[in-house]
Amino acid sequence: MRIIAIIIFSCFSILGCQDNASLNSKNNPVILDNLDSLKETETSISNKYISPAIENKILGDINFDDTQNIFTKKFSSFIKNSKQKDSKHLTNNPQIGNYIFSEFGAVDLYYQDKLYYLRLIGIPINLESYPVEVPEQVNYLSDVIIQQYGQPTVDFQIPDRLEIEKGYVYNVRSWKVGKKNIEIQIQERNYSYTIDLSIYNSVINDLVEKIDVEESLKLTKEAKNTI
Repeated sequence: MRIIAIIIFSCFSILGCQDNASLNSKNNPVILDNLDSLKETETSISNKYISPAIENKILGDINFDDTQNIFTKKFSSFIKNSKQKDSKHLTNNPQIGNYIFSEFGAVDLYYQDKLYYLRLIGIPINLESYPVEVPEQVNYLSDVIIQQYGQPTVDFQIPDRLEIEKGYVYNVRSWKVGKKNIEIQIQERNYSYTIDLSIYNSVINDLVEKIDVEESLKLTKEAKNTI
């Protein structure tokens, strides 16, 4: 089976040129020691009927199973329609509500030529601004998602900036919408931080991860007589 990973990145030094989908996920280590801080709410969409159209929707008119060509056209239109003049950052970045993301930061992944994963990369936030702007951007994005899907399935405390380790993605809030997972994540990028939005088909994502593990084991086994 063929797995195609199409990564849309402009390799600006402020964002880096790293395939972020390959990074490890990590929850706040403080929260892992304090399970009472983890909220599992019954008001989540996961406990309600979910129509196929909602379950299959990613952003705007972008859907799971779109081909690369269809996604590229839809994403370009989505970016264009999402741009607003942001006086605070003095840029013309695209926005979802008050959440601001980079038009050059997106990861789209395909399985058998069908889209199953999309990640938007938030605008960089420097170390000094972390205590204010990180919670602000997380809440801006959460407010939009809550309007559509209700309270998050899980809700972790936002980690302190000094707890953020390079190479890890910190999940802070997530929603389970049938086969669709929506995650708000924090990541360190070149001495700044971004609030990212990942939306993916959990069934296909699990399958792809299983295939990757099997292929890795196969390569290791085939190479055992090399040394």
